Amino acid sequence: MDQPLTGIALESEIWLILAGVSGAMLLLIGGRIINLGLLLGGLAAGSLAGWLIWLTLELPMPGWVALGLGALVALVLSLILVRLAAAVLFGVILASFLCGMVMTVASFDGELDQRPIPVPTMVADLVSIELPADTPADQAAAAEMIRAKIQASWEDLKQVWAAVAAEYKLALIIASLSGLALGLLIGAIALQFSLPAIASLWGGLLVLASLIGLFGTNEGPWQSNLAMMTAWGVLSAVGWSIQRTKPGKSAVEGD
Repeated sequence: MDQPLTGIALESEIWLILAGVSGAMLLLIGGRIINLGLLLGGLAAGSLAGWLIWLTLELPMPGWVALGLGALVALVLSLILVRLAAAVLFGVILASFLCGMVMTVASFDGELDQRPIPVPTMVADLVSIELPADTPADQAAAAEMIRAKIQASWEDLKQVWAAVAAEYKLALIIASLSGLALGLLIGAIALQFSLPAIASLWGGLLVLASLIGLFGTNEGPWQSNLAMMTAWGVLSAVGWSIQRTKPGKSAVEGD
């Protein structure tokens, strides 16, 4: 019998709350203030990267410290390397959105043994680490438990990938590479044009992942690719419209 759960790990709560706040701000004003948009995007991406590095390398520090250091490094790089940061963020989020569309099509294939996991749900599942009631107070032991759960999540994703038909695997690879290349290109050469799209897409994904991670259960619309991609698209479209109808500062000084 499974152990009773007390809730998600502290690092998970920190990132999910951070993601929700950052996502909402990105949807509302991220595309109109370049520095703020990149700062928020870097904050979410960097903190997650710091946490994953801590888990992978088993660094001798609390997980929330690694999360904070990753966010700090990403913030500095985002502000210094504006165009590069924008291009990378656009490439990653556009590739993710295109992959989500491919998985939505695949979810209607009745011959698949296992339905693809929606992108926002996948992000939420990756960082929402639930701990049992008897989680040890010792930091090292608790960290080891979190690492084991992260590893289990990765193994689950590998099983899902293995179950995907060859034609959908090819489509996902093409979507990933195309989205990454297109995002890098547009983000690098047309920063002012692309930033509202970058902020809106990231904002929609972060808000959904935050809500799913904090309030989602095993069953619900967050298990549906169509529902999640529709919600992501609608949120992003609303954010983009807000930022385009109320223009503000859209250029970095000296850019």
